[in-house]
Amino acid sequence: MTAILSIGAVFGAMNTMYAAVAYRTREIGTLRALGFSRLRIVTAFLAESVALALVGGVDRLHPRAAGARAVDRRDEHDQLQRSWRSSSASRPACSLAV
Repeated sequence: MTAILSIGAVFGAMNTMYAAVAYRTREIGTLRALGFSRLRIVTAFLAESVALALVGGVDRLHPRAAGARAVDRRDEHDQLQRSWRSSSASRPACSLAV
């Protein structure tokens, strides 16, 4: 099952990269005409993809970290409430001094 999913993921990635190159054929041709080597063009594409991945990762990481902190605070709050309830349940509601 994992092998089938891996093949599908590789096919999806290849298809995306081929579409990106086909979409930017004109830009690649212009860069080649200006004297850029194939290695420099590939390097530029890889640098662009890494930069986009980092920006996307940081963009998604920040809200998740904030959400995790909120869940931690809620858990602490719930624990405090439970301990308060258990300690107040063992004491009488009011005491009369005689």
